[in-house]
Amino acid sequence: CTRMEIRNQIIGREQALVLVEAMRENDSVESVVLSGNKIDEDVMSILKDLFENANNLKDIEISDNPLRDSGVRTLARALENNQVLDSLTLSGVLMAKEGLAAVVELISESLALVFADLSQNDFSGETTTEIYELMLIPHLQTLRLNDNSINAQVFENVFQELLTATAEKNVLVAHPTPKKIDLRGNSIGDLVMATFAEYIKAAPTTFEAVILSEVNLGMVDENDIGVEYLVSALKHQEIKELSLANNSIRDSSAENLVENIFKNSFLERLNLSGNSFSERGIQTIIEGLYG
Repeated sequence: CTRMEIRNQIIGREQALVLVEAMRENDSVESVVLSGNKIDEDVMSILKDLFENANNLKDIEISDNPLRDSGVRTLARALENNQVLDSLTLSGVLMAKEGLAAVVELISESLALVFADLSQNDFSGETTTEIYELMLIPHLQTLRLNDNSINAQVFENVFQELLTATAEKNVLVAHPTPKKIDLRGNSIGDLVMATFAEYIKAAPTTFEAVILSEVNLGMVDENDIGVEYLVSALKHQEIKELSLANNSIRDSSAENLVENIFKNSFLERLNLSGNSFSERGIQTIIEGLYG
């Protein structure tokens, strides 16, 4: 058996001790899923022995548990000698700034790690430094930061710092940002899109997936200036997946999207649902896709 999966149960101290003992002599498990089991920082202090000794684990998912910063730090320390971990999912674990800092350090040192899902936590505070450092981890290919209550000012600061970094050639070459980035459900807004777009143009990364659903696009004026900024940057990318769902995008953006995004031969998935298109805008989109 290479995968151990326990979901939506209750793992307390006693059950954690049994798990640790069961895994002690098992070196075949490469994937561990312990989501939705009410694991808190106290239980994680026991499970750390499991993760410290299982250096062959490649995939770890411990979502929807109340780990909080303390439990996340304990997990990060337990994984610091794992050199084969390539996927880490810590969605909905009540993580904030201190836990995020520990995860950033772990991912930076885990050179095999290419996928990180840190969604549905609380990064509403001043997390510019941590998110900026995440974006500069060269081996990280997919980063999910959706639904983390990150505010527009933090994103503006992050994108400005990334723009500054790309001006330095050593940073430009050594630190490509993730190819697939999910920022949905955060308050980015139209004006921050200007800085994000400039970064996309300057970045050493060829972006493959950009998820910007529910980020308050189309809220400033009827010209959809945020979408205009974004399209101007993405039209030269080999974008395979784009989601702008559940914003307030209007008809004024339909033709722009058709001309500069829909005709991209690399595009495989597009989500524009839940916006403010009229029948005319929908017709423009349909004709652009299938006409």
